[in-house]
Amino acid sequence: KTYKTIHFLPIFVQPGSTQLPLGQCFDPAAGGEPSPAQPKGDGIKQNATKMSRPVNKEELLKASRTKFDDLNAIIQSLTEKDREKQFPEGTMNRNIRDVLGHLHQWHVLFLEWYATGMAGKKPVMPAAGYTWNDTPALNRKIWESNLETSLLEMRQRFEKSHGDVMAIIEKHSNEELFDKMKYRWTGSTSLGSYLISASSSHYDWAIKLIKKALK
Repeated sequence: KTYKTIHFLPIFVQPGSTQLPLGQCFDPAAGGEPSPAQPKGDGIKQNATKMSRPVNKEELLKASRTKFDDLNAIIQSLTEKDREKQFPEGTMNRNIRDVLGHLHQWHVLFLEWYATGMAGKKPVMPAAGYTWNDTPALNRKIWESNLETSLLEMRQRFEKSHGDVMAIIEKHSNEELFDKMKYRWTGSTSLGSYLISASSSHYDWAIKLIKKALK
């Protein structure tokens, strides 16, 4: 399977697409491969959990909670100065605030799709005025919208939207989450695929980016 390489920009693509998955960010400095975990001794907490892609509700809940906790543990392990530290050149998201803002805004987009779709209407994806091919431009708009937000406020926003996403997982049965084409608005894939992309997969991308940037 061949993936399109998107330099500098994390990308959220429609589940089921043949494009680069949401949870991976190809970094030109890493030779076009997903950023690897950094070796021990880089000053960042190293106990991020390796997990396979969820295939049922129980695994999705566990993966989303675990990766969320891992991400927050890494941030908490840093000094206040390092939490505000600028990343090396080569990434659009320049610091931890930017990364959390990116995650939060994609939560918000997903929550909008979900509300519209479950009301029997067709959601605009990924956002009004953007197609999936415009994802890099949308990601840049997201980045620009967060430039005046503090890290503390962004962490609070991210925690709230994560909770909203988790509540959706909790309320649905395994079949509702993982049966393909259960809902018209999810197209040929499942609601669970969207939720994986909006949570555990995306959090894993964030963990790898932060570790690489602050090694």
